[in-house]
Amino acid sequence: MKSNFIRPERLIVNRRRSKLKESPAVSRMKVRARTVKTRSTSRLALLAVCGIIVVLVWIVFGQTLAHDFVNYDDKTYVYGNSLVDAGLSWHGLTQAFVDTQTGNWHPFTIISHMIDCQLFDLKAGGHHFTNVLLHTIAAVLLFFFFRNATDPGRTSSIWSSAFVTALFAIHPLRVESVAWIAERKDVLSALFFFLTLITYVRYTRARSLGHYLTMSILFVCGLMSKPMLVTTPVILLLLDYWPLQRMPDSKSFWQLIVEKLPLLTLSVASSINTRNYLSAGDSKTRLSVTSPTSGKRSGRRISRCFIRIGKIISHFGRWQAARRFFWQSHCSFFFFGGRVLISLSAGFGIS
Repeated sequence: MKSNFIRPERLIVNRRRSKLKESPAVSRMKVRARTVKTRSTSRLALLAVCGIIVVLVWIVFGQTLAHDFVNYDDKTYVYGNSLVDAGLSWHGLTQAFVDTQTGNWHPFTIISHMIDCQLFDLKAGGHHFTNVLLHTIAAVLLFFFFRNATDPGRTSSIWSSAFVTALFAIHPLRVESVAWIAERKDVLSALFFFLTLITYVRYTRARSLGHYLTMSILFVCGLMSKPMLVTTPVILLLLDYWPLQRMPDSKSFWQLIVEKLPLLTLSVASSINTRNYLSAGDSKTRLSVTSPTSGKRSGRRISRCFIRIGKIISHFGRWQAARRFFWQSHCSFFFFGGRVLISLSAGFGIS
């Protein structure tokens, strides 16, 4: 019979072997295995969050697929627009960049409506489907932006990013943008805006001309969807301050200003172009150049613009007093600049 007892000399050998140091190759394999396990867990969490966001959006906004057009701007943008309801064509694609029927310059928005008419004709459900789909993609992109801009190494950042994204995705303020077909420009520009932010975060971590050009192209696409994205350069400066923390001193601040000059130039060009299209729009939306009251209208708009800026300046002292509680000095300055840009946009009728 074989004995079930282990000999003492074998126990001594096993103890000596356990005391031996692991080889570097074995250590690397163990570290790699832990990393793979962590990454797989993180990927599963990301997929779960994306799935939850998609389900939330479609539960809330999926019911709009049974809705019809409304008689407020939908006619101007879709079913009463001869350029759009004809569907896709080379003539339509070229005219989308010079069309003035909507009184605005957003060729990508017009082209998206053309694609809908090509696919769904004038069935409102198909147009609503595209709005919900674009909003779903934008919400997922926002989640990845929060995830990448904060601390991608922390598991807790996944759930905090998911909470903020879910709040954005089904917030009541999103109803107008998603449920109203004429507000296609809002959901489409949001998609390009979040892509711009994601690319900018990638650029800050691996600075290259390719990343900067990609970000600029996406920014231009956003401007061609809705000119309201003219404030994006200021938002990027805010991101430089937090959470990217690229602004340790005043010298870096001015360097970042110079870095944004090409984007600011695009914003100014878009503002001027939009102003020209507002002036050249149809009789319902344009500011007629030949009208004797056009000068008065323009004067009132400019005066309102400066009144807004004056109010901002008058309240800036209070912001400086309150910044010890809420803002640092640079952030307060950026917020001031953002308010000025938004006031200029509102004063000149950019929408």
